[in-house]
Amino acid sequence: MSTYKVKTIALAVKKNRIAKFGETVDESELTVSASELVESGSLEVVIDEIEVVAEKVSEEIEETVVEKVVEKVEVKKAPTASQRATKK
Repeated sequence: MSTYKVKTIALAVKKNRIAKFGETVDESELTVSASELVESGSLEVVIDEIEVVAEKVSEEIEETVVEKVVEKVEVKKAPTASQRATKK
């Protein structure tokens, strides 16, 4: 379930309760479609801290993997003229 932050002065939710500005409400508490309330500016989607941390960790892992791959790849240079001459 998604969590939302109330952006208006007050919002009527289930159980005859009023959610006030800044309060967080669960999607199951809403009496109207959450997407409609978000579009009208009454609600704002709250991203869970766990999701934010997971995104940061996945980015760090991706960067680390790329760095390790770059370290493993050896650049092979074409032999210079003097090196080719000494091989003959």
